[in-house]
Amino acid sequence: MRRGEKNGREYYFVSKDEFDRLSRSGFFAEHFQVHQYRYGTPRRPLEKVLRSGGVMLLDVDVKGAFNLRQEYPQAITIFVLPPSVKALRKRLRKRGTESKDQLKVRFENAKKEMKLYRKFEYAVINDDLSTAVQQVASIINCHRCRTENLDPEQISKIAG
Repeated sequence: MRRGEKNGREYYFVSKDEFDRLSRSGFFAEHFQVHQYRYGTPRRPLEKVLRSGGVMLLDVDVKGAFNLRQEYPQAITIFVLPPSVKALRKRLRKRGTESKDQLKVRFENAKKEMKLYRKFEYAVINDDLSTAVQQVASIINCHRCRTENLDPEQISKIAG
């Protein structure tokens, strides 16, 4: 847990042994070690939202996105890019949640990951937060309107 984080708000924090146990049991839809930390996406809430026809936004690393897309082919992948590496450095330093060594690892990983943006269906450059949020919402709305994503029962009532 980093300074300022609270269990159940930013993340749910568990011990290494508990994380290993959960991983082995299939609890996670995806899990990886990223920037010296281990992260996982619980499967149950994700599948509950999908069954209800909802949308779930996940903030995962590149490997996590690739794994989720393998397991959930209907997933949309959006790579959120910083406006520049300089801006990314400034934003991460301003957060004040990582040590100098942790920041170095993050920057090196970010440079490698940013080269993979073309492997995602969409990319958004987060220069202005409200614009980036609008773009992500537009991507989701457009995806819901794709013919293969429409409710067949509703369409059959309309189009026969």
